[in-house]
Amino acid sequence: MCAAAVLALTGFTLFIGPAASAEPATAGTTVAAESAAAEPAAPAAPAAPAPAGPQLSIAVDDGRDTAAEGDQLAYTVTVTNLGTDAVAGLRISQLLPTGTTFVSADQDGVQDGGTVVWQQDLAASEVFTARVVATVGAPAAGELRLAGVACAALAADQPPLVCASDSDQLPAGAAADAAQAAAAGASGGDAAAVMGDGPRWWWFAGGAGVLVLVGAATALTVRHRRSDVATPPAAPVEDRLPVG
Repeated sequence: MCAAAVLALTGFTLFIGPAASAEPATAGTTVAAESAAAEPAAPAAPAAPAPAGPQLSIAVDDGRDTAAEGDQLAYTVTVTNLGTDAVAGLRISQLLPTGTTFVSADQDGVQDGGTVVWQQDLAASEVFTARVVATVGAPAAGELRLAGVACAALAADQPPLVCASDSDQLPAGAAADAAQAAAAGASGGDAAAVMGDGPRWWWFAGGAGVLVLVGAATALTVRHRRSDVATPPAAPVEDRLPVG
């Protein structure tokens, strides 16, 4: 009812005013909605940083650079915990070079299929050192070097955290190096190189080459010959280099 009404009832006077609406005012509702929409969204919580893994270093060395059939190689494997937290159950392994025979390992190392394994807990800053001995067998034809690899991992089915390797030159490798050096030295020049597994070539400048000064330009005669035949055919090539 919009207008007030007065009703006389047996001496009583009853005043009836406009009925109050049960719904909130539309204007008030609109303002409240706008106010809520204007508030910025709460920022997302920053993602927790991923936990850092173990900080390790590893080295393997047999104290030599060459090896031959019958030699005994004594490898020293060293793993250091560089972090401030202990590492439990670390799997340390050394893969022996192909063609070698396992002899012994200390620190309770277990050999299986050419790989020596240690299970070790490392306190912060602790250093683990182990020794492995293997005998060199007859190298395969064309084998130039022997290589052993040591790694550390958290488990056998997980990728290694760190790895290191050590290699020794075999007699075939030394012979190949000597042949290459001899072929290069046969040029008689001041600089030489032998490249590739096919026909071998060497280059030289100076010495048997000819160095000529012509005015302001420098003419450098570069010759190259094949070194894999008894009488290499000459195949001279000349190139004039710019000044400087």
